[in-house]
Amino acid sequence: MTRRPDRRLVGLGLAILGLAGAAGAFESEGTRVWAHGDSLKVSPGGRWFNPAVPPSHRTRNAVFDDATRILRIAGARGETLGFQLQIEASRAALSDVDVAVELAGGGRPVAHFERFLAHYTEVREKSTSPGPSTGTGLYPDALIPFRVPGHGAPFSIEHGRTQGVWIDAAISRSAAPGVYRGTVLVTARGKAPIRLSLELTVFDFSVPERPSFRINVTTYDVGKGGHAINSGWQNRFDIWGPEYAQLERRFYRMARAHRHVFHPRNVELPVSVDASGALSVDWARFDRRFGPLLDGSAFEDERPISYWEIGLAQNLPADRFGGARTPARGRAVEAYARAFAKHFAEKGWKPDELVAFPADEPSRESAFAEASFLARALRRGAPDIRFRMDVYKALDRELIERFDALVDIWAIQGSYFKGLLGELVKRRERGVQVWFYQGSAPALGPEILDTEGLALRTWGFIGWRYRMDAADLWEGCKWQLTDDIWTNPQNNPWPTNGPGVLYYPGAKIGVDEPIPSIRLKQLRRGSFDHDYLALLAELGDEAGADAVARSVVRSALDDTSQRRGESGDWSHDPDAWEAARMKLARTIEARRGLETR
Repeated sequence: MTRRPDRRLVGLGLAILGLAGAAGAFESEGTRVWAHGDSLKVSPGGRWFNPAVPPSHRTRNAVFDDATRILRIAGARGETLGFQLQIEASRAALSDVDVAVELAGGGRPVAHFERFLAHYTEVREKSTSPGPSTGTGLYPDALIPFRVPGHGAPFSIEHGRTQGVWIDAAISRSAAPGVYRGTVLVTARGKAPIRLSLELTVFDFSVPERPSFRINVTTYDVGKGGHAINSGWQNRFDIWGPEYAQLERRFYRMARAHRHVFHPRNVELPVSVDASGALSVDWARFDRRFGPLLDGSAFEDERPISYWEIGLAQNLPADRFGGARTPARGRAVEAYARAFAKHFAEKGWKPDELVAFPADEPSRESAFAEASFLARALRRGAPDIRFRMDVYKALDRELIERFDALVDIWAIQGSYFKGLLGELVKRRERGVQVWFYQGSAPALGPEILDTEGLALRTWGFIGWRYRMDAADLWEGCKWQLTDDIWTNPQNNPWPTNGPGVLYYPGAKIGVDEPIPSIRLKQLRRGSFDHDYLALLAELGDEAGADAVARSVVRSALDDTSQRRGESGDWSHDPDAWEAARMKLARTIEARRGLETR
């Protein structure tokens, strides 16, 4: 009698199939199975969107050799590994396809596993910016949890089609180091199961609970075509009501699980200014909606959100005060900043950074003059609130010098540091932060749908290579300007596919929750990569960490000689990135062993 696999462990074996690239191809009664890691995108026709990866990747790569059929992966305690399985109906259609795993041994679980079905979105026209694009075709991105009725598992596969499955393996922080063995099963109706051996190695160290490199992802509360999250539900929610608050918090929790800070921009507050110029804020609805995020009670780990913007422009618009730089507006900004600081102090809310964001990418003199005016008023009202300046093409030495005493956070579009990164980094000595945000290769991997699977993974290594304080993505839920982001990725006025999309609206498949994407998982992988580099540096081998980082990211940001839109100057081989991660892990273990002797 065949024992039914333990469903709590479903997915581990699939994960083991491949961490760094396509694994071997197994065939049983017309069902072919191969696997790869989180840094490769594969179409339902079996094509991968990375010309640097050779055809032999299917049968031999960093984690699998077809000759032995042993699948090996490894990770640290607290780390989540992402893997993909490709199941091909090579001779006939398949139905009731499912996956399961048995892991030898008992006791405390080593890892928690979650399985997702890849959804494919067609790119009909290549992105022009950011770029470069890897071409047209069907790209996997949205990841539907197996548990979603009618959209997850079991599933069918058409004849000649390949279906991707993504598996997250979250290694327990209490897992003992060592090698764990088991078996993976891939099943379909009327077919003999495909059975593979697996090995999972748990390293003898843990990644930090708080990422070593902060990645911020914005969601617009107003503007940009409406409230970003609510737009995915046809704006049917009252954004200040309890139902919406529950939906919104699911996004924040998913962001926490994927190691980035999700935060709102342009939150409107009821701000009153009487005839005498006295300002007051009604905090009631703000506290109901955002209080659990700011006090940590919305999160399982009870850690409060670490970044918050006070929202100057939308709550104190220039036309309300007779102009952008009038004395009345200056007094209002001072009072508003004091009110924000006072309210947060009374509530005991202490985000790492309370930030004023005056304007998005100012480029004209009038906008720079207004930013300077707001920064000075902010300093007078609440000097502890940090002033952030986002700059696109306008960065030059004159701008840096003009705002030198006013800006606490310089956030620069990754493609336009213009040789001035070194000038900005010098200011870190006095507490000024330097961030990069999205752009095109070769500066950094672009966030579009139609690009290589390594694109967002590069952010962690780039952050380390150039000692950046944070990275920022302008939007995570850019679902507007398209009739359906699931099927039409053209969400901007120019030819571009899905920039600003890390999450998909679950309304499409009948659930009130965010649906993750492959791009979200790849950004998480980059965060863990940075943790490895930082851990090695903390153990006294910063030079070793730098050498590994340079081995995969040779140049980026304004350090590259390649032109904007060309392929990035980093390795495009997923196996090379996996080899770098393994080298870091083994060096960390060796260093820790020396410390304990």
